[in-house]
Amino acid sequence: MPSASLIEPPPTDLAAAAGSLDAELSRLKALGENDPLAGATACKAALRTWPRSAELWSLRGLLFVQAGLRAKAEVTLAVALELAPGDVAARLALARLWLERGRPAAALELIEAAPPRPKTQRKLLYRAARLAIEIGDFHAAIGRLEPALGGAREPTLRALLDQAQRLRAADTAAGLRAQDKRVYLTGVEKLVMGEPAAAEALFGAVVASSPNYAPAWAGLKGARLAQDQAAEIDGAPGPIRPFLERRFSARGLIFDPREVVPERPRAEALTEVFAPDALSHTPDSWLRLDPVGEPMTLGPTITLGGPGDEMRLPFAASETFVAGLDQPALLGRGIAIDRTGARIAELAGHHGPDKSSAFQVGRAIGFDRAVFRDGAAPVRFVDEPAFLMAGPSDGAFGDWMTNFLPRLSLARRAGVDARLVIRSASQPFVRQTLAFLGVGPDRILEHDPAGVTLFRRLYVPSWPMPNRRRAMAGLMAALDVAASEAKGPSRLYLSREHMVPRPLINEAEVRARFEAHGFHTIHPERLSLAALHALLSGADHVAGPYGSAFLNLAFCARKPACLVCAPAYYLGFQREVTLWLGAMGAPFGLFLGENDGQPPRRDGPWSVDLVRLEAAISRFLQSPPAAPR
Repeated sequence: MPSASLIEPPPTDLAAAAGSLDAELSRLKALGENDPLAGATACKAALRTWPRSAELWSLRGLLFVQAGLRAKAEVTLAVALELAPGDVAARLALARLWLERGRPAAALELIEAAPPRPKTQRKLLYRAARLAIEIGDFHAAIGRLEPALGGAREPTLRALLDQAQRLRAADTAAGLRAQDKRVYLTGVEKLVMGEPAAAEALFGAVVASSPNYAPAWAGLKGARLAQDQAAEIDGAPGPIRPFLERRFSARGLIFDPREVVPERPRAEALTEVFAPDALSHTPDSWLRLDPVGEPMTLGPTITLGGPGDEMRLPFAASETFVAGLDQPALLGRGIAIDRTGARIAELAGHHGPDKSSAFQVGRAIGFDRAVFRDGAAPVRFVDEPAFLMAGPSDGAFGDWMTNFLPRLSLARRAGVDARLVIRSASQPFVRQTLAFLGVGPDRILEHDPAGVTLFRRLYVPSWPMPNRRRAMAGLMAALDVAASEAKGPSRLYLSREHMVPRPLINEAEVRARFEAHGFHTIHPERLSLAALHALLSGADHVAGPYGSAFLNLAFCARKPACLVCAPAYYLGFQREVTLWLGAMGAPFGLFLGENDGQPPRRDGPWSVDLVRLEAAISRFLQSPPAAPR
């Protein structure tokens, strides 16, 4: 690593040009915003003129981070900090790089060595505290935030302090004393860096002081295995012992991103059971709820006339099941790994591993080493059964409504009464829709997608709408318990004028046609879900361009008649909305638009023929809503 003391001082004639350094920094920052690597390269040229400029070294290091060149960023930021120890931005960036390399304790030391900043530096204080929380030393985060806040009312910092206090309380509930967390993190770092003997001593100290903290027992076993010692761990409390039966990596880690995870077929990994009670007591089993269903046909129940308006689409109901896994690990955005260290193919769903910080390696998957800190990712043990409601696409409202909320009916049919697992920092609609269905905070467990969560038992259901081409029978049955109070106009137009994907280029004219027939325009993305549901529950007729806003009709006790305008060039949209509304029992019609002469793209622009639309609206208004359920 280069040292600032080895950098040659600039010649005196060039030092006189230092007044132009600010202008050069502004130019380089602007260049780096568009092309970080080009900006970093240009910084190298500028350093020939100003070799001892901490600002230039820091900017170059930060641009290397943005360009993904972590090794170069580490070296460059280290020089910047030697020149200017008070550069908190460089310090935090270097700490994050160390964290990604599996050095959480070193990253914490780097944060704590930062000199105090004026109270105006709230942004940097926030970043430092948030990084301490991410590393896992909640006590350190609290120590930074409490003195800075005092009695001040700063909502952002106050929320971060509340989060750190909740997480420290969770550590305490898990059996960890606050003073042992730093020792544990140092043990993890030693194990990841290939020093298992040092790690063993540190983990041993933690279990002696906090004997009920399961991650430390796992670290102790891993450290001994990495030294080819006996795998038996004496003294571990009874509830912790089953977790220690999992496979450990060659480095002694309970999850090692340097290793690939093989894929096993369900027939090899799971035992089929034939009753819900057996599912709960048989290790690594699955309960078939429905085999692959018979073909069925869904289509518009409103006949509008014209080409394609009477189209009906064939479907086959998808297979439905619930699998019960003993001592599995949950990784990324919902990848379940069994206790042998393998992924079961049929539980993976239709999304690629890239959405879970992973990648395909033949018939196996590998994981992003930086995201999972080269094996130092936080580990959490959950000593109770749980039901998986997280997955790669749970951040999209449409997929949450069709592939996650319907899982609740699978849980009921399988006789599973367990808390639900969602991703931490989920979209607000996740908790809101669960609350509509009577699932409160006490029924929810959170999983950190950058960490590892181990469960005593995890129930993993099939995907209710795999590939968006099939759907389980009773897709929307889980939402039948919800009903919103009806209020508002009887005719609603759901606008997408402020949405970027799939722009309806003549939507202003389309909206005007509906408004001329007494429709009230609303923008669903600007309303709370409760307000939107109340409006939809009071409507007799709902129309608009294709979009996931129509899925909110699932919460209406009485389904209005619907007219969905959709691009003709993408059959998938027509299949999806047919599955959605058909499964709800809502009467609906499809009105197909045109691609406006452009090559068809899934999210490309399209338009609607206004003359045909006028006739469709007139016929649509003759159709009554569905009878209340």
